[in-house]
Amino acid sequence: MRLDAQLTVRSALPVQLMCADGAYRFAVEDVNHLRVSFEFFFNSYKVANGGKAEAGTTHGREVLSIHTLMGEVKAPAPPVGSPDVVDDEGLAIRGRAPRRRQSSSMFSGFDSTPLPTSERLSVKSHWSKVVKHNGWLQKKGGTTKSWMKRYFVLYETSQGHFLSYYAEYWDSPLYNPSRKERNMIDLSKITYLRAKSKYKDVPPFSFDIATIEREWTLSADSNEQLQLWLKMMARAVDLDVAMVPDDTLSFSVKARTDPSRRLELHDYSTSLTISAWGVSVQKLSAGEREEVHFWCYTDFYKWSILRQNGKLALSLQIFTTGDFKTKADFVFRSVDAQAIATAIEYYIEKFMSRMHLRRELDESKAAPEKKAKPAAEVEDLLGAMEGDGMGSGMSSGMGSGLAAGGAEAGSDWASDDEDEPKAKTAAAKTTPKAAPSAAPSLLDLLGDDAPLQPAAAFPPTAPEPFGGNGASELLGLMSISEGVDPEVARQMGGWFHALVGTEAPGLLFRNTKTEVLYKHEFRGSQARISLKQTNHGAVPFSGVRLTVEGAEPHLRTALTPAPGTDPSVLGPGASQTYMLMVECNQPFGAPPVLRVNFTAGGAAASYPLKLPVLMTHFMTPVVFPRADFLARWERLTAEGLEATGTIASSLSAGPMATVKVQQLKLGVAPELGPDGSLLCASTLQIKVEGGSKVVVGCMVRVLIAEGRAAIAVRTASSHVTAALAQALSTALASH
Repeated sequence: MRLDAQLTVRSALPVQLMCADGAYRFAVEDVNHLRVSFEFFFNSYKVANGGKAEAGTTHGREVLSIHTLMGEVKAPAPPVGSPDVVDDEGLAIRGRAPRRRQSSSMFSGFDSTPLPTSERLSVKSHWSKVVKHNGWLQKKGGTTKSWMKRYFVLYETSQGHFLSYYAEYWDSPLYNPSRKERNMIDLSKITYLRAKSKYKDVPPFSFDIATIEREWTLSADSNEQLQLWLKMMARAVDLDVAMVPDDTLSFSVKARTDPSRRLELHDYSTSLTISAWGVSVQKLSAGEREEVHFWCYTDFYKWSILRQNGKLALSLQIFTTGDFKTKADFVFRSVDAQAIATAIEYYIEKFMSRMHLRRELDESKAAPEKKAKPAAEVEDLLGAMEGDGMGSGMSSGMGSGLAAGGAEAGSDWASDDEDEPKAKTAAAKTTPKAAPSAAPSLLDLLGDDAPLQPAAAFPPTAPEPFGGNGASELLGLMSISEGVDPEVARQMGGWFHALVGTEAPGLLFRNTKTEVLYKHEFRGSQARISLKQTNHGAVPFSGVRLTVEGAEPHLRTALTPAPGTDPSVLGPGASQTYMLMVECNQPFGAPPVLRVNFTAGGAAASYPLKLPVLMTHFMTPVVFPRADFLARWERLTAEGLEATGTIASSLSAGPMATVKVQQLKLGVAPELGPDGSLLCASTLQIKVEGGSKVVVGCMVRVLIAEGRAAIAVRTASSHVTAALAQALSTALASH
């Protein structure tokens, strides 16, 4: 039988192995254990012989890359633990375990006969293969809360990693196979590792381990030991991330808000059952549990902990339609609200990892002779800076057709793309060439001979298809006065800029006929915008219609009026509220436009209002020390990765300029650059078609002088660079 066999599970008991020399069938008691064990050893064999792990498998795979705030980066070298056994004073154990005294009550009923030398040596030959690290830690008791010293062993098995502890080192399998561990922690069930314990009155090097079942507080003897244990366990968790345990957690809750009106609101008769595949909401019916809802983890939009009258509650926002445009709010009261939220987060991470691997398997079957490649429009977004941490990365997602781990960081994803030369030519024509990496480039822009460039001088939003559907033409809509008084048209710029850097409600538009108030909330790649239109006139509005223009294809939008209202009619003095949901799918420079249409007294009105929705709103600020920033800046010198220009600005150098830049979701380094520029960094998060997320590192230098602002932008993608430069020029220009 050869190890390049393909495992096929036929039913609950029979298992068939398709091998090079024929088919073999076995009857096993636990198909799942056999499957994961086979995966583990099969992948280990392939990697040891210069191959790669099987696509779609979850066991025995190395960690090649990790996801950070700055994107996907190459995984660091694995930490090295010690399989050597040491006594409680830290001295290595040589020879046999000591024979213990039978008179001690501690060892009553325990066979003190040492393991035969031949048998112990047999165990010892495998000890270093299974044990990743071992040593002594103090453990806080679960009931007595006293501290006890225990001997901990971190095992790597075909079923995942386990942290077991014993009263003494001689209780381990190396010395006595008849003794069992005092307890065992399944690291595939860890929800978080807290590097510094949250509890008071604990030893100085204490840390917490929380699983879906319980929490442990442990303490090392030194900071060096603490760091090594944390690194070893974190690595184990990374290796086990896709191993979803079969455990089902059930919580009794009281439904407080139920849009479905199918649950009891006055008692704890509702149950939330959380498993690897979703959350089942059940109610008691004739003494039995009846499932009312089942929410897959892709149905979850948002969850949070509430405090109602001094009691905890869990708020869940669930998508109720397949197009992800309609949500319902459920609130459940429970003292375990935090534990429920943690369990949901834990299983979402596991679920998405498994879906990521399943997609990888589907792609490998669809194109066995050709590596999977992303769609052309996101190709540049996935170009990462090798080993830098400022490149692109993808978090767990579903169905986008982009394979996780489909290429190593820094590799050429488009090497098999017939259209690659065309794509590069288009990018070269529509994006500026990289400026020299020398620091004075911004000073040159502000020199006496440098022409003052308006915002439109920046490159268009992005090469097609990013800037399609006339997005670039919408740049000038702010100045279009379709039925708007000249004085109002001049004020529109001020209203726009006042809303760019705040989440507080504000005025978007006002004239003698109507008023539009605006408020936005941005979270990652999504935004929720509230719009309130008021009729200021003496006659009713008819044919009222609000639409969003210039959003596609870079923004996905859904504009809905308040439920139970007639949005087409607005009486004198009346108001109508709209909810606008926005999701960023591609980089963009020109903001979308809200078109307000209505008829009053027989006269039609149509106002284009530029929405203060910029690409910067979908970014997360990051602060680098000056030396680190400049080092990363110098790595982004490839053609098309830098855009520079100047704009007229009312800003003046100083703290107010820093505040304004920070309002644009840019993290500002505490020290200025060599030319006196602000050094800014952030990450842009985009949710591409299918649900996967792309994160791109962005670096910006801003120099303010004499009513002008010089801007230099560098990112890992030419599309992002051009769009970000345009968005920043819109936000910082004078109004």
